[in-house]
Amino acid sequence: MRCANPNCRVMADDLMKGILTLVEFETPPDDRISYASGGFPVCSARTRYFWLCEKCSYNFAIRKWNASGLILEPIYRDAPPESQSVRKTASAESPAGPGLRDGRYRVA
Repeated sequence: MRCANPNCRVMADDLMKGILTLVEFETPPDDRISYASGGFPVCSARTRYFWLCEKCSYNFAIRKWNASGLILEPIYRDAPPESQSVRKTASAESPAGPGLRDGRYRVA
């Protein structure tokens, strides 16, 4: 087995160094279902293992596998995590929590 990155192709001497991923071939939903005579419909999809070496798995992720081939997606590590810029703390919304004001129950 070799690295799935076509620009790398390192041999997989140790599969623990890198990422081994089971990927399903992308097909239209109607093409996935096969009907047996007198039986139940069966969902069948082609699957295959792909391995990215340690260096490539740090820089790429496997996006999908289709008729065009395996699509790798770059991983950008310099961008700040989204969770830090979007997340609000619960104390910023209401210090006493929902339904409470100044530590007392809200009177209707």
